[in-house]
Amino acid sequence: MNPFPPPLDEVGVLSAITADPAGADVSFPVVTANDAEDGTLTASCSPVSGSHFPVGMSPVACTAVDSGGLSVTGAFTVRVVFFNEAPVVTAPASVGTATYDPDGTAVMFSVSANDLEDGVLPVDCDHTSGSDFPIGSTQVTCSATDTVGQTSTASFPVQLELLPPKIVQVFDKRAVVVDWVGFTEEDTVRVLIEDVDGAVLNSFDTENDGEAFTTYPMSFVGDRIYVVQTLDGSLQTAPVAYHIGG
Repeated sequence: MNPFPPPLDEVGVLSAITADPAGADVSFPVVTANDAEDGTLTASCSPVSGSHFPVGMSPVACTAVDSGGLSVTGAFTVRVVFFNEAPVVTAPASVGTATYDPDGTAVMFSVSANDLEDGVLPVDCDHTSGSDFPIGSTQVTCSATDTVGQTSTASFPVQLELLPPKIVQVFDKRAVVVDWVGFTEEDTVRVLIEDVDGAVLNSFDTENDGEAFTTYPMSFVGDRIYVVQTLDGSLQTAPVAYHIGG
């Protein structure tokens, strides 16, 4: 019988990294002791391998017992380190567009978020893409939060310019002339010819045909109101009224 307890093999400090602030399940190698009579002995440890350890330093106590009932106790430390990167929010530097509507218009933009641990995350913006924006500059702030509560934000301005009404002119009381300067190929002009009581006498739509001017003769006599609507690609209107005497 060996009167001396078996020596316990040293483990030292065992480290683990986790993205969970609550800690991690940590497995460690079998802890052994060497006995002159019994050879290699397996130690029992508390907490056992595979247990959940909190972030920080936690002691583990191990005991080995030989066939003679002699025991030896040793300890090592499990160190759990919390590491989690905040999400990255990707947003445009700025968004700029223009409209003929003095009340503003809907503006589209794209914002995304990605997290090293969680992957693609949903993004919450204080102004959503596709919502109406007023004329001028509006600051948009977007944020994303990962599963451990870390939040990142990104901000950018939406610049909305008010365009001046496009020009449609009435000449000599007998013709409507469309000046296509500033129009695009998608633009359409609508002219409504009304009497003084607002009843529509005639109307026509015309598309940009690439010519500098388009002339439409009028055969009405007497007082008429020429209500001219210029329609851009999003069907917004910039109305101009002309009162023409006969």
